[in-house]
Amino acid sequence: MVQMTRGGRSPERDGVSTPSRTFSLAPPGDRSPAQRPPPEVPNRANAPPGRKQRPEPAALLALIALMLTACGSAPALPPDRFYRLEPVPQVGPAGPPAAAALLVNDLAGRNFLGGNRIVFRTREEPLATQRYEALLWEEPPTQSLAKALVSALRAAQVFQFVVVAAERAGSDYLLSGELQRFEHRPTDQPPRVVATLHLTLVQADNRRTLASRDYSGEELVDGATPDAMVAAFTRLSARLIGEAVRDLQTHQRQFKASARP
Repeated sequence: MVQMTRGGRSPERDGVSTPSRTFSLAPPGDRSPAQRPPPEVPNRANAPPGRKQRPEPAALLALIALMLTACGSAPALPPDRFYRLEPVPQVGPAGPPAAAALLVNDLAGRNFLGGNRIVFRTREEPLATQRYEALLWEEPPTQSLAKALVSALRAAQVFQFVVVAAERAGSDYLLSGELQRFEHRPTDQPPRVVATLHLTLVQADNRRTLASRDYSGEELVDGATPDAMVAAFTRLSARLIGEAVRDLQTHQRQFKASARP
């Protein structure tokens, strides 16, 4: 490497030291550190301002292939299974129907019971109400029980007319209620299902309460399958609704039509 001063002048003249600027000559293709381009930045944090780091095509293709492989290897989620609750109480007529009309209102559902999730509770966590993810009712149990109650009252001929709110018919008595408990107990020994249904009978013209009662019970589950659980719920529901219908039959002769316009 040859060094030379600008203008070919000596660095010392008349004993006075003059400033000089030194240049370095290098072979073609060999640049000095000051003249070399900046190194490739491995990430965006080290990139020069105003310049965005773009992934190389090969790296981008590899990333897409990795994502597709991960998606393809993920386990498939189990499909949802919907179960129909259709209790059929075996209650026959106990005499001529009362000459009155009964309106059966929709049942209310406490907490999760207004939805279509199947609820369960374990012995390890008795205070925690839990829901199955893939096991569901075809319709909320409050609706299924209300339909079953209407069908049972009509079959037992307790009243001359049994109507629902959607029919917009006049009535002499109102039957309302709330499903307070309807859950599976899979860790009980033996496993079982439990339910509590509260019903209230009201006279329509003056809203006087004539009867108010809880119908509670449990039913053993004959097996460790969802079908066995649903069968137990069906048997228990039929029994509780049957009890309610028979209670109304005991007062059947007392029900009278009100003086409606």
